[in-house]
Amino acid sequence: MKILLLPSLFFAALPLFSQPVERVLHIKKSEEPIELDGSLDEPAWQNATVVTDFQRQFPVDTGLATARTELRMTFDGRNLYVGAVCFQKREDYTIQSLKRDFAAGTSDVLNILFNPSKDGLNGFLFGVSPMNVQREALIDNGSTQSFEWDNRWESAVQNFDDRWVLEVAIPFKTLRYSVLPGENSWKMNFVRTRIKNWEVSAWQPVPQQFPPNNLAFTGILKWETPPPKPGANVALIPYAIGGYSKDWKRDNSLEVKEKTDKWTRNVGGDAKIGITPSLNLDLTFNPDFSQVEVDRQVANLSRFELFFPERRQFFLENRDLFAMFGFPNTRPFFSRRIGLARNPLTGLNETVPIIAGARLSGKLTDDLRVGLLNMQTERTDWDTSRTLPAANFTVATLQRKVFGRSAISAIFVNKQNFLEKLNESQRGSAQPWNRVAGLEYNLFSRDNRWEGEWYYHRSFSPDKEQRGQTFAQYLGYNDRHFGAWLGYMNVDSNYTAESGFVPRNGIQEFYPGLRRTFYPKHKFINTWEIGVEGTLVYSLKFKETDRDVSVYAQT
Repeated sequence: MKILLLPSLFFAALPLFSQPVERVLHIKKSEEPIELDGSLDEPAWQNATVVTDFQRQFPVDTGLATARTELRMTFDGRNLYVGAVCFQKREDYTIQSLKRDFAAGTSDVLNILFNPSKDGLNGFLFGVSPMNVQREALIDNGSTQSFEWDNRWESAVQNFDDRWVLEVAIPFKTLRYSVLPGENSWKMNFVRTRIKNWEVSAWQPVPQQFPPNNLAFTGILKWETPPPKPGANVALIPYAIGGYSKDWKRDNSLEVKEKTDKWTRNVGGDAKIGITPSLNLDLTFNPDFSQVEVDRQVANLSRFELFFPERRQFFLENRDLFAMFGFPNTRPFFSRRIGLARNPLTGLNETVPIIAGARLSGKLTDDLRVGLLNMQTERTDWDTSRTLPAANFTVATLQRKVFGRSAISAIFVNKQNFLEKLNESQRGSAQPWNRVAGLEYNLFSRDNRWEGEWYYHRSFSPDKEQRGQTFAQYLGYNDRHFGAWLGYMNVDSNYTAESGFVPRNGIQEFYPGLRRTFYPKHKFINTWEIGVEGTLVYSLKFKETDRDVSVYAQT
């Protein structure tokens, strides 16, 4: 445990760095309707404040962008509007895909970032390409983007020989915000990427060593009149599905010996209820996840379980309140444990029926966030002797913002297995319950140069062999020319998180790293970097089990 306390010595000596002056965009209410046609000819656009002078972020973070961008905003009682004129020759477009949520760095795009809570951590991203292909994401931890999130919003683009003109309408119901008495303001930024010119630029300057879509670097959106107060936000999504199949069973001579008919049917639905503008209640009954995008096919060449991201919409909003505790290999809660399980007969993951569930997540105050989740699954019989018992999953989290962008968080996870109706063979080694409780501190400095995480989690079970602990620390510094980081993680042999993702027990890992970046005045080389990083894995008795160390030089 002494290792956990060492990095705290840095706190008293964290240096203060000057932040760029925050740019300000004033937004006025439109008195006339806005027609979304990619033509900024309404009076509201003519009277709106225009911002230009995007500053380069890549390949260098000095000087203005080589292509001009003009941005303006307005709103009415239903939508928030963004109008943009992006100067670029039509023959210079780079568009790799017309698929929604295209990958970053593959197509020209204008990204719009909103941080209504002004916490520098949680927000929304909306992006549009010159061919009007959309992408949207939730942002957590300042820069982590979840493109699995989908919502309703509209855009229109007109293309000209020397420019493309964009109009975006984002319903206020899509956003989470609160209206304060007096002056209201949000944090926001615009980030534009032009692939052919190798240029990324932003309205609010972003240092080159950081991701451009980073909520630590945002300007201010000031409302001359307050945005509309969020009204009742209730969405109901019922479903009903049915199917019919006929099976002709034949013998070796191919003669039909038996005909069977099979009907399938199912009903259920979801509901999303806005308790407050920043607190949502999600309900589900007999959910249907058949429309969820399938996982990527990955060959597992290791002896440990692979991690696959959650794609079901029910679990995505405010996912950092549930899914981001611990390190990547010590998550105390992993939502894919609900409704999915490995069939011991086939070795494949199969769906497990979910009876119902509820999820409350969001902000109680500007500095306090809460997450509550409860889900009930059905019993699944693999065969007469092997059974997955019905289970109830409960998760409770609380997060308190401190020091601007940092947070102290607590989590409690409970999995209750219903074993009463199972015989000894069906019960196997299953325990009636498994619980995990933990505390965490996440550090994000205002200038994003310091980043750290410290946690302690403990598991509880009727079986003494499943009562254990895990703890870890990470501290990293990332400057323009220099970066250094050191992490340590300890997972004892008895730590058991049945509702989490812990592929390996009985180990301790070190994550050292060091880099140095150079910016030569060279015609063809923008930057070059040298560094060393690695992962060192030891048993709890410090016997080395794995080592992965890389020394690199890259441009």
